[in-house]
Amino acid sequence: MRRGLIVALVLIATACASSKSSGPQVSVRLAPLENVDTFTYAGPISLRYAIAVDNPTDHEVTLRRLDLHTTAGGPYALDNRPVMVNVSIAAHSRTAFAVTAWGRANGNLFRGREPVTVVGKAYFDAKGAPSFLTLFQTNISPAN
Repeated sequence: MRRGLIVALVLIATACASSKSSGPQVSVRLAPLENVDTFTYAGPISLRYAIAVDNPTDHEVTLRRLDLHTTAGGPYALDNRPVMVNVSIAAHSRTAFAVTAWGRANGNLFRGREPVTVVGKAYFDAKGAPSFLTLFQTNISPAN
């Protein structure tokens, strides 16, 4: 019984860590632009992220929307508001840009040093192809 539970947990963790796409293999990466150590005070916060999109396909794609949310734990939680963008990524190229997302700091001195897991959905339009969705996940350590 215990061995079966361990195997099930490993399979779930593997599935959660994988990047998935409903369309072409366009990849999205997220990184914090600023590590501001203001997470010890509870309240609303503005967070800036760098987004990098790799388009290995033969056609241009346009990123229309990002849905970002945090998993349980960490010094802050992102609001469930979509980030609307309109960024075109040429065929066989990489594009990077910055976005701002809103969240709420939990307000705890010790939790301010915990890692944060940001999970995202990127919604794309492609010329001559149907719209598609790419999922991504990033672990951020605010204490760096």
